[in-house]
Amino acid sequence: MNPAAEGRYHPRLRIRAKADVIGSEVVLSRILEDLSLGGCKFRGPAWEDRGTRVTMVLSFPELAATLPIHGVVVRASRSELAI
Repeated sequence: MNPAAEGRYHPRLRIRAKADVIGSEVVLSRILEDLSLGGCKFRGPAWEDRGTRVTMVLSFPELAATLPIHGVVVRASRSELAI
């Protein structure tokens, strides 16, 4: 995937990671579609509205590591949620 061709500053990485997302709802162990320095994306119907502030704990099972972060929902549709 060519980030410049997509108009992206940061390349999308497809890695094995899950997230616990806490916003207006709490969603546990949701699989990430992709991750970049600019954010992350989940496949499937959005469960939060655009503009919602969220706290996430990203889990990387292969690394036995977690990373807590804060973000804002930038895209919410029937097919994806991007933070």
